Amino acid sequence: MVHNGFNTYSKKNLGSIRIGKYKCPNCQSNQEESKYIWTDLLSKIKAFFASFALMCRDQNVSYEGIAEISKFLIPHGKDYFAELYADYLSKIEIPLMEIKGEMPILHYDEQHPKRGRSQKYRLTLLDGETKRPILEKLADSKDNETIKNFISGVYDENICPFMVTDLDRRYNGIFQEIFGQNFIHQKCLFHENKLVIGEFPKNCTIY
Repeated sequence: MVHNGFNTYSKKNLGSIRIGKYKCPNCQSNQEESKYIWTDLLSKIKAFFASFALMCRDQNVSYEGIAEISKFLIPHGKDYFAELYADYLSKIEIPLMEIKGEMPILHYDEQHPKRGRSQKYRLTLLDGETKRPILEKLADSKDNETIKNFISGVYDENICPFMVTDLDRRYNGIFQEIFGQNFIHQKCLFHENKLVIGEFPKNCTIY
């Protein structure tokens, strides 16, 4: 191999590095030296800023504030830290809880995220005391059978779950299919209060 110039790699506000290139006089193939030192440096800097952003957010520092502080180190914009923080959180795996007690309080809820143009449904079962997840599932539908299969994951004939849900009328029938009569169903007070408020006109008096 004979030396054949170099490639320059750079990072704004950080610096640049030259990586040597070589060419084989027999087969004319081109090769480049390893970029490990450069990529390892960028990886360590990104990990540092991820920890930095996490600590700042724990202290209720805004993304604008984090960006201003970073000017004393390596300047970055608020969007950089917002994406870094979101990426960091997405990789954290929180272990699911186990159901404890003979009458656990379980909160069932659904979110409606979209993946591209595809509508998805996130089914979640939370522990009523700690608010931590017991079961989670991303599904293509939230029909009765999907919900039934999801909730059946916590079926235990020795427990009488206290189920808290929104005001969807289907849930009581679904729970009866799973638990028989061995459950208590409570409608979410937040949703019920919203219904009560909705019954009043906007400019009503206390009377």
